[in-house]
Amino acid sequence: MNNVFVWIASWDENFFQKKNQLIHLLPIPLQKEILKFKYPEEQNQSLVSKVLVHKMLKTWGYDFEDLHYVQNQKPYIHHPNTPPFFSYSKSLGKVVLVWSWEIDVGIDIEYLHRKTDWKVFQSRLSPSVWNKIVHDEDSLYCFIWSWTHIEAIIKLKAIGLANHIKLVNYKEKEWYFENEKINTQYFIHENHLITLAAHEPFHFEVHKIHLE
Repeated sequence: MNNVFVWIASWDENFFQKKNQLIHLLPIPLQKEILKFKYPEEQNQSLVSKVLVHKMLKTWGYDFEDLHYVQNQKPYIHHPNTPPFFSYSKSLGKVVLVWSWEIDVGIDIEYLHRKTDWKVFQSRLSPSVWNKIVHDEDSLYCFIWSWTHIEAIIKLKAIGLANHIKLVNYKEKEWYFENEKINTQYFIHENHLITLAAHEPFHFEVHKIHLE
């Protein structure tokens, strides 16, 4: 079985007291990526994600100079099709990162109690996914559950969401990208739903990482 590792970041209030110092330790392109966000909370989550990626790179003996991005911002180190593989996501005060030496993997996280008018998404979703949502006993939860699966699959495929979201299908209790079956697993952590997606079956471990 392929092994996948999930890191869930936590931090205390003091972490952001040195926000400017942490930002200036990053390469200029990553600084700009953080500062483009209008609201401090969005900047903070972007900063945490970059610090978490840096921590991961250091454990492997790499630095930000070794980090590259394919189209649609999927990160890689050596080459898009060679390990280590990783992906990260953030939502409402939570940042998660998944990595594996064995298989490519995508991840998404969403806050379970957000207020969402899920009905406006009908035209964006594939008929099979929409049918799953509207016939569920709790359509809002099912929408969030489905959305994390879609996002994780899109990140796995390293493609844009807007032009490919309708290619993600749900049938016979399995997820597909066009006709390709995608292996997915999900879990709930502190009111957030986290979904992983991979081309092959996998086993995952969850680790909590405290940033200081």
